[in-house]
Amino acid sequence: VEQIKRMRQEMKDKANDLREKEKLYKQMVEELEKLPKSFNRQVYVRRIMDIMRNLDKQKQEIKKILVDIIRVQKEINTISDSSRRCFSLAEEIIFQATRKNPKDDFCSKAYKYVVQLRDGFVDIVKIIEDTGRCQNDIRAMQSQIDSLESRNTNLNMERIQTDLAQVKKENKSLAS
Repeated sequence: VEQIKRMRQEMKDKANDLREKEKLYKQMVEELEKLPKSFNRQVYVRRIMDIMRNLDKQKQEIKKILVDIIRVQKEINTISDSSRRCFSLAEEIIFQATRKNPKDDFCSKAYKYVVQLRDGFVDIVKIIEDTGRCQNDIRAMQSQIDSLESRNTNLNMERIQTDLAQVKKENKSLAS
């Protein structure tokens, strides 16, 4: 008795599935009949390829910008390290001269000026780095603005989805 009940339930489930699939089939046939009879698949493929080319161009530009940023950062680091070594050496030489002649006012002033010069250079390097960060932020924002202006993401996505649906339908019709 239990087995008969399970079998009847399975039959009901299968019948429901069959009805749903028949409805879906009828909807697909109606949509297929609504589609224009002569749509060109190449148009949709061309649209997708254009979008892909734009993405590739954007990736290449991003890579160029990143390479440029890395190059500038290396230059800043090299110059900064070189200046630290130079100031360190100059500071040491002047400090030794001041130590040998503690009464020599010229050496103590020179030492103070070298320290001030080093501090000024450190400040300049910091300002340059901050300026570089600001320029990177400006570039990033400008890139975002350009990309938003050049394409409306929602419209493109809708167009791609429509194209994809039409290509799928065309594939089904060609397969039939």
